[in-house]
Formats: sequence, C-alpha cells, structure tokens
Amino acid sequence: ERIRLPDPRESVQEFVDRLGALLRGGRYDALIPGSDASLIAISEHRDGLEPSTRLGLPSREAVRRSVDKLVLLEAATAAGLAPPASLPCTDLGEADDAAAALGFPVVLKPVQSFVPVNGGLRQRSVAVAADAAELASTVPDFPAPFIVQRFEHAQFVSCTGVVAEGRLLALTTSRVLRLWPPSAGMHCYSETVV
Repeated sequence: ERIRLPDPRESVQEFVDRLGALLRGGRYDALIPGSDASLIAISEHRDGLEPSTRLGLPSREAVRRSVDKLVLLEAATAAGLAPPASLPCTDLGEADDAAAALGFPVVLKPVQSFVPVNGGLRQRSVAVAADAAELASTVPDFPAPFIVQRFEHAQFVSCTGVVAEGRLLALTTSRVLRLWPPSAGMHCYSETVV
C-alpha cells in the first residue's frame, strides 16, 4: 500500500492531521518515521497519534537531542567514535579561527538540519568553504551556533541501529558510495556491508 501525505517540510499540521486520520481509519501496529522531518513532526505531535498506534519513540527531549549535531559530536566522542575534527562557532571570527586550526577546505553545518518556519520544517544544508573568502560569504547563511568541521576526502561507512530498553535490536552498516550534493551532502546511494 502506498499513501501520499502532505510534506511536513511544507506544513507540519497538514502532515500530522492527514497521518492521524489515516491511523484512526486503519489498523497499524507501529509507525516508523522515515526522515528527520517526519520524526520531528510526529514526536512533537505524538499526543494526537499515539492513541491510534505505537510510536516507540523516546521522550520529546530525547528526540530533539537526537537531531542536534552538537549533541551527536559530544556523544560520539564520549563513546570513542571520534568524528572529524569539529568546532562549534557563533560568528565569522570563530569560524575563521576554526578554519585556521582545521585547515581548508572546511564544512559548515547547521546544528539542526530542520527548523520550524511558517508552519513547516525548513531544511538547512551543509556548505563547503575552500578558502577564507568563501567562508566569509557562507557564514551569514548559518544562524548561531553552527559547526565548522574538517573536510574529509575519503569514502566512509555509515552505521545505524535501533536500541530499545537498553538493548541493541538492529544494526546496519553500509559503504556510502554517493552523496548529494557530491562535495558534502546526504547519502543518496550506499551499499550494505557486513
């Protein structure tokens, strides 16, 4: 079965209303969000959806923290999974200092990929700055705080998992073969590996 719903990036309320109507009209054992935008919308409006199905989500605060890249950097480091060298910044001066410490090119990342704007969720992209001039022209597009990260040229492996009640229930690992945009974007093609 394929069902089309309004895009939560356009209207969170329309997405949640139509999803709620769908859930109330059928029998669905669980709802699994498929993107950060749908995860945020479902988590923030869970009270109207939970009576119709199981969401299996942690608290709203835990979901908010799970999409916060600064929290991710801290958690990865604490778990011994060192991310690329990254520095939180609030302005161009700090970004200049970070780039000097990390070396060009650098990647600029928003702390969160999606933020509420006009009833929808606006997606914030990453950017690559090859030099100081490009950094100066790019920083104004990133509200504080943002992250300046060393640009990694190598291919990488992505690992995702599901943990519930303190137990690892599922784990997948994939080799990322393509990104969009190609220089520093989201995974658009990966191959599952052992």
